[in-house]
Amino acid sequence: MTAVQSGSSPVDPFIAEELSPEALDFQEPAYGKTEFNFTDRAAKIAHQLQQTRGAFTLGVFGDWGSGKTTFCNLIGSHLETMASGIVWVRFNAWRSEDRESPILHLLETIQDRIETKRRVVGKAIRNGFKGLIYGTKPSLEINLPGTGKVKLETDLGKAIDREAQLNARFTDQMPFATSFRKLSQAMQQSKKVKLVVFVDDLDRCTPARAIKLLEQIKLILDLPNTIIILALNKRLFDD
Repeated sequence: MTAVQSGSSPVDPFIAEELSPEALDFQEPAYGKTEFNFTDRAAKIAHQLQQTRGAFTLGVFGDWGSGKTTFCNLIGSHLETMASGIVWVRFNAWRSEDRESPILHLLETIQDRIETKRRVVGKAIRNGFKGLIYGTKPSLEINLPGTGKVKLETDLGKAIDREAQLNARFTDQMPFATSFRKLSQAMQQSKKVKLVVFVDDLDRCTPARAIKLLEQIKLILDLPNTIIILALNKRLFDD
């Protein structure tokens, strides 16, 4: 299993180290299944992630059954003990694949977790995500003066392109653009909150749906103090 990173913040080269079974201690739990002890490595990566600023992505690559989910959950457990402002979100992409809008389900999952830490997160960020959910709902139509009805499509890339074509004085009235700007400002100004979203089982989705979800995640969650952790079998996307 390999962990690699990309983003604006420097990270210890350890993160790019090959995490092979031979290099790890393993133990035989009472229930009889062999597990590799990822604790030390997960703790070190969690410490590095806690120091990041801006948008950041960590990829954990490995075959099915290599321990990606266990490893990422350990990272989350360590992060949550480091600071009260860490919002750890686990999202199973495969279980949401048959939904009309998996990205909307992801945003709703984030919102649910944020509500459990409402006092720490604050009103501006909570309202920002609520607005983002409203702005990304499928088949949403709004009226713009002098333009008429504009439909915000599930394909967010097309929706953003359509916004860019509108007169600049009307653009701020678009739900997605307004909510994204306000949320980005709130995340930038927050000194406590760090959002960490773990997307699991992406490699179990069909390639087309997986790539589309990745594109939407990049578009919507490119936010300050936000970390995306992707666990997948990289070879499935090599083609």
